[in-house]
Amino acid sequence: MPAVYDRFVADAKDTACLQRKWEIRHADGSVVEEVLGRLYFDLELNAKHISLYIPQAREHIKYPERILFDQIRELLSIPEHELGAATKIGEEIITSDGLVFTGRVFVYSEEPVPTDEQQKVKADAAALGYRLIFRTTEHGRS
Repeated sequence: MPAVYDRFVADAKDTACLQRKWEIRHADGSVVEEVLGRLYFDLELNAKHISLYIPQAREHIKYPERILFDQIRELLSIPEHELGAATKIGEEIITSDGLVFTGRVFVYSEEPVPTDEQQKVKADAAALGYRLIFRTTEHGRS
């Protein structure tokens, strides 16, 4: 497995999550790539965040991260009852109801994403209330 994928799996490995897979398609319906998205939820912190994994593309896709904004919205729209998580802290039972989205989105990409493209995508994401952190092969953790 590629190193970026290993980081995607290892980071926040102790945090509960739901995973979804999406296909990025051409207009003719042919699949360009499959992207993974995870919605993490931390019951003690009453918080949730997202990570997305973009594998190495078989063909170049300009700004693939922008395509993922819809997937971010989809992950955030998962009904809280579907999370179905609960823990007991002391005598109090904490559930996944009412978790607050931190805005944090980690984008793991096997493709290098040049700094200028990262800044543009981060600005677009910020306008939607998302705070992106890129983790790529070329730029490491940025």
